[in-house]
Amino acid sequence: RTMRVVHIVDTPVVVRVRTPRGVVVAVPSCLPPDTVLELARLVLSSGNHVYLLERGKGDEYREKAVAHLTGQESEGAAIAIAGKYVVVAREDGKVWLLDSTDLKIVRELTLESTSVQPRIVAASPDGQQIGILFQSGTLWLVDASTGAARRAPIAGQGDIAGFAFSGEQLLVGDASNRVVAYDAQTLARERQYRPKLTTAETAYYYAVRPLHAISPKPRHLDNTVRFAM
Repeated sequence: RTMRVVHIVDTPVVVRVRTPRGVVVAVPSCLPPDTVLELARLVLSSGNHVYLLERGKGDEYREKAVAHLTGQESEGAAIAIAGKYVVVAREDGKVWLLDSTDLKIVRELTLESTSVQPRIVAASPDGQQIGILFQSGTLWLVDASTGAARRAPIAGQGDIAGFAFSGEQLLVGDASNRVVAYDAQTLARERQYRPKLTTAETAYYYAVRPLHAISPKPRHLDNTVRFAM
């Protein structure tokens, strides 16, 4: 099985790979002008299968290893590769650590409750760690050399909406409408970005949310207001 990477300047790069279950499409983030995509390894998930692909000649990738995980075939998964490990966070809440050379299963982790699904999995540019954000708003970090996992010692845990590694920084966005930049290695707080709140946002953060925290009924008040905003 082979795959081909299509280079498109200033637009998302579409990666297509043919697997036994059909064509899987991954869309990485936009690339700056004149960027050439040269990835030594790619990992893809399809159903219960995980595929490790290595770069061959030109822009062609060939399958090196396949792993089969237990669980329902229909479950979604978020996946990333860095250092010695491939991290696969599945819809059932389980996190699998696989060897990044042959996809042998190293261990299975349950970091949050099994009812809490993963939202985002991303590797740092230096390949030293992999972040996992769960629907609970909790961010975990996996050491790519040891496989050790820890809940990131940062502010806003339980209320994190998104994260990304950028250069030597870890950028974390929380439900307080702000993005905090941390040193990716030490997790020392470096800077905070927060736009001026609109009238509706001010009412939400300083009136609706505190009221909902004190008296959470009606049950879906918080989500309803967020959707309306």
